[in-house]
Amino acid sequence: MDEKRNKNIRTVFGWFLSALIVTCGALLIGRAIALFVSGGAKQGAFTRENVGQALMQISAPLVLSVLSVIAGYVLAEVFTVGEKKRGALPARYILYRLRAHTRVEGEYAKKIAAIEYVLVVVRVLCGVVAATASVCVIAYLANPASYDKLDVNGTMLNAFIRCFPLISVAFVACAGADIWAGLKTDELTSLYKTLPATKDRREDETLLGKVERVISSKKYVLALRCVLGAIAVAFIILGALDGGVRGVLQKAINICTECIGLG
Repeated sequence: MDEKRNKNIRTVFGWFLSALIVTCGALLIGRAIALFVSGGAKQGAFTRENVGQALMQISAPLVLSVLSVIAGYVLAEVFTVGEKKRGALPARYILYRLRAHTRVEGEYAKKIAAIEYVLVVVRVLCGVVAATASVCVIAYLANPASYDKLDVNGTMLNAFIRCFPLISVAFVACAGADIWAGLKTDELTSLYKTLPATKDRREDETLLGKVERVISSKKYVLALRCVLGAIAVAFIILGALDGGVRGVLQKAINICTECIGLG
């Protein structure tokens, strides 16, 4: 009964928080439109004073939304619910464990080897397609001749026409290869399940097996997250000390008042 009550409380609070955030977004958009209609960027409507005054007018719901997010974390700890059941293990991990504990002999070995060979070929071809598309797109975007300062809309349209097909081909190739690899993984899993198990850990003792075992461990994932988080924080601090905050703010102002047409 208590768990059902806790679920109801968390659900009601979730709906309340969602409605509050949507309301804050609507208020922010409304204030921006009101400033634009009142004078437009060319007449200096988007000054620091005007923007600050507009934000002060909707400060109450903004502060309430921030406090509600904090309260949500508190409610999650106070009104606890039962842990969700763990989902099924990833198909790749199941296949890896079966491969490490299964003895493959005879025609099954040839069949499995053929499927794994085709999987490698498909993945390599998919990587080549994605890399080729990426190089072409980067080469076009990095070429100064691709940009016309006098015709911004034409430049954006040309970039879309030239880059979108390449990106689409790479996306379709990767998505198709992933779906096909998933089907073949299921087929390989079914084949391994029909074979007798063995107690030796032949593949676990290989270099590839050791690397995959380390990568799949929770300690590795946690360490990787900590390292990436530390690098991100370090770059943020270096950028702030180098004056990057002002540069980002200036670019944001230029985008709002020039690029998308508010000015």
